[in-house]
Amino acid sequence: MDYFEQLRQGGPGYAVREISAFNIYCRDQDSNSEVLAFQSIVRDAKANEDGDWEVKLAPPGGFTGRSIPGWQSVVYLMAAIAKQ
Repeated sequence: MDYFEQLRQGGPGYAVREISAFNIYCRDQDSNSEVLAFQSIVRDAKANEDGDWEVKLAPPGGFTGRSIPGWQSVVYLMAAIAKQ
């Protein structure tokens, strides 16, 4: 099973919704530790993106609703992943 097929199964700290693509999203957007863990998941997804899979992070430009102590980068709360 490739990386995206595994990601599609769901896991700790994120859930999956599938329409034409499948969406992963942070389950607990109020928890700094859950949001930070999800950033690792979306970073890994982008790193594994290839000609077969496309990853679109959301919200565009990142989440700006609150700050997360110690986090200096853009925060994403969802990703849409589509097989090409």
